[in-house]
Amino acid sequence: MRACVIWTVLVSAGWVHAGCERDFGALPAARTAAPPARRLPDPKTLAKAGLQYYWQAKVPLTDSEQIARLWLLDEKLYCFTNTNHLVAVDAMRGVVLWRYPVADPGKTVYGLCHYDKLPMSEKAPGVEEIQKLDPLKNLETRDAVLINGITNVLVLNRTTGDLIRRVPFDFGAGTSAGG
Repeated sequence: MRACVIWTVLVSAGWVHAGCERDFGALPAARTAAPPARRLPDPKTLAKAGLQYYWQAKVPLTDSEQIARLWLLDEKLYCFTNTNHLVAVDAMRGVVLWRYPVADPGKTVYGLCHYDKLPMSEKAPGVEEIQKLDPLKNLETRDAVLINGITNVLVLNRTTGDLIRRVPFDFGAGTSAGG
């Protein structure tokens, strides 16, 4: 039995090792080159699956910028770049609506979410405002998109991309807050 287990481990390790990519003679520049662009499927191929192209949009990017992540939430398609900029596109028409710098390049940024009719002021309320009988009564409501990084969460107006509020964290997101 022991020999069978050892043999299984050795064969598994061999398969894993054989599947690893080796790059013995490539120059450093070749290792860091961007992957080749993927081609879009042909409309006939999409039609076979019951799909079709509705629009094409040109997302404004700088020379070194690339789209790193995409999110489709309700009426918006969000393009998140490798430089931590969020670009909102109208998902029905393919029109670029706004762009917002979420964090400095290289900083960790997590996913985003929508909040419909969010009652929130530009400034955080004080104790007196919170203790009112109905503290949300006179607040303007807006459709918002929330996105957070390690040090804060941003609340953006979903229509205009304007910052409603930046909420700083007293601790890093993803870390233990207490002891």
